[in-house]
Amino acid sequence: MRRAKDNRHVPKRYYRPASICCPYCHHVLKRAYPLWRKYIVFLSGRLQIISVGYRCSHPACRCAKQKRVFASQEAARLTLHGSSFALEVIAQIGYWRFWKRWTVTQIHEVLTQERHLPISERQVLYLLGVFLVLLRCTYHLRIEEHAAYFRRHGLFISIDALKPEKGNRALYVVRELKFGLVLHEVSLFSTGQPTLERRLLQPVKDLGYRIRGLVSDDEKALRRAAAHVLPGVPHQTCQLHCLLDAATPIVAADQALKKALKKAIRAPFYVVCQALEPDAPDDHPCYAVLNTYADLIRSTLTEGSKPPFALGGLRVFEDLARLEASLERSGKKGGHPLLDQLLAVVRRRQPFTAQYRRLRRQRDWLVKLDRLLDPPEGEGQPHPTRREVERQVKTFLAQLEQHAQACPADAAVVAHICATFQQRWPRLFACYAWPERYRTNNKLETFFGRLRTRQRQIHGRKSVHEFILRYGEWAVFIDPAESFEQLL
Repeated sequence: MRRAKDNRHVPKRYYRPASICCPYCHHVLKRAYPLWRKYIVFLSGRLQIISVGYRCSHPACRCAKQKRVFASQEAARLTLHGSSFALEVIAQIGYWRFWKRWTVTQIHEVLTQERHLPISERQVLYLLGVFLVLLRCTYHLRIEEHAAYFRRHGLFISIDALKPEKGNRALYVVRELKFGLVLHEVSLFSTGQPTLERRLLQPVKDLGYRIRGLVSDDEKALRRAAAHVLPGVPHQTCQLHCLLDAATPIVAADQALKKALKKAIRAPFYVVCQALEPDAPDDHPCYAVLNTYADLIRSTLTEGSKPPFALGGLRVFEDLARLEASLERSGKKGGHPLLDQLLAVVRRRQPFTAQYRRLRRQRDWLVKLDRLLDPPEGEGQPHPTRREVERQVKTFLAQLEQHAQACPADAAVVAHICATFQQRWPRLFACYAWPERYRTNNKLETFFGRLRTRQRQIHGRKSVHEFILRYGEWAVFIDPAESFEQLL
C-alpha cells in the first residue's frame, strides 16, 4: 500500500511581491492571505512554498476598489504548473543526461542516494521529456539575442535532413551558419516540393530576416522549393557531397582492393599466429617484437574508410608497405623463422601494386579538386573570386579528359567525375561571393553526428533510430558548449 508522505518536518518558505508599494497610489501594500501552498522538490531537498497575496491599503485606490491581489512572480517561476519538481531539478537532470551523458539509472542514484530526493526512475525519464520541451520553448530567446546582427547583416542558412531509416519521418533542420543557431526544424513524411515549400522554407522566410545565402545537398525537390520560396537567393551545393558522389567508382574499386588484400593475407597470417602462440615465452624480447608485429598486422586489416579522401584499401596497402620495411630492418638486426614468415605475409600485397597506384592516382584527383575549390586564404593573399575558381576547376577537368584519352583504364572514372561536376556546376561556386566561405554542409553534418554519438555514449547501443524518432525534434536544440549556469 502506498503511504502518505510525512510533511511535518518539511521547511516552509514564504514569498511576497517584489514591490511593497502599490504601483498606482504608492501606498504600502497590506498582507491579505496565502494564495497557494505547494510542496516542491529542490536540489537541496523538499520545501513547502507559500505564496502570500498583498492588497493596497488605501481605500481610494482603484486597486483596492477592484480588490486586486499582488503575488510573487519569483514563486511562480520556481516550477511548472502541475509539477512538484523545481525547474533547477529539471534542468539538472537534462544537463546530466545530454551534457554529461549519464544514464537514467545513474541520475536516479545520485538524486536518491546522494541528495536524498523522493523521485523514481520513471519520474526521471518523464522529466527528461519535460526538459526537452522547455529547451525548445525557450530557444527563441537565443535567436533574439542576435536579432540586431541578423537585421543588419542578414542570414546564411544551411539545410539538411536526418533520416533514421526508410519508412520513417525525415527530420529537416534549418541552421544559421554564423552562430550555429537552429532556426527551424520539422519532421516530414513527404519530401516533395510543395511540402518543403510550405513546412520547411516558408517558416524561415516568415522570421523576417534577409536571407543572403543557402547551403544544402543537391536534392532536386529542395532546389526547386528554394527557387520558388526564396527567389534570387544564391544556392550553394555542398562541395563535399559533390566530391563524395564523384568518388563513387573510386570508393567501389577501393573496397574491392581492400577485400582482395584481406583475402590474400588473412589465411597465411593466421597460420603464423597459431605457430607463435604456443611457444611464446612472456619474457623473451624476440617474441615480444613478434607479437607486436602480429598485432600491427591484425589492426591494419581492420582499417576503415572515410570517403572521399581516406580510403581503406589504400590505407591497408600503405600500412603493409611500412610494416614490410620495418620487418626488413628487424631481419637485418637478427633473424628468426617467424619473422621471415611475417615478412612473407606482408609481401603478399605486392601483386596489387598496379591496382594501388591507379587508385592512388584517382584519389589524388579528388584531393586536387578539393584544393582548387578551397584555395588558401590569409593575410596578403587576394580573396578568390568565383570566376577564378571556375576557370581553375574547368582547366583541371579538361586535363583529366585528355588523360582519359591516353589512358583508357581511367576513362570511366574521369567521365563520372566530369558528369558529376557538370550536373552541379551552376550551384558549386556561389560561396565565393560571400563574406565567409560557406562551401560545405559539414557543420550541420557534424552537428547530426555529434547528436548520434552522444546518444550512443549514453546507452551504449549503435542504433539511435528510436531516439531520433521520439526526441529528435527537441534534441536538435541541445548546445553541448553551454554550461549549466547558461542553461538555467
